[in-house]
Amino acid sequence: MKELKAFIVSFIVMFVIANGFSYISYLIRYGNMKRKSVSNDWKKASKALGIRVKKLKKMSKREIKNVYRELAKKHHPDKGGNADKFRNIHEAYEFVFDAVS
Repeated sequence: MKELKAFIVSFIVMFVIANGFSYISYLIRYGNMKRKSVSNDWKKASKALGIRVKKLKKMSKREIKNVYRELAKKHHPDKGGNADKFRNIHEAYEFVFDAVS
């Protein structure tokens, strides 16, 4: 058992030396994070488009465009909708469309 521990420790030391300590700095910086926080932009876009953030990030550009078009038809000021609501939907669409790969 002691030999195994010694081997593991030596392997870790060799790995750290070979990678220039970048892996340890990564673990120190990000190792304690349990989940990523969602930015306010994603939350606002999610609320404006009426879709959860998790689903919104997984959608294709075509699906996002279809959701936007449906909401734009419903809330466009020329069709009797609210201009502020339409502006929020449009800004959310631009943000999500650019952010999704």
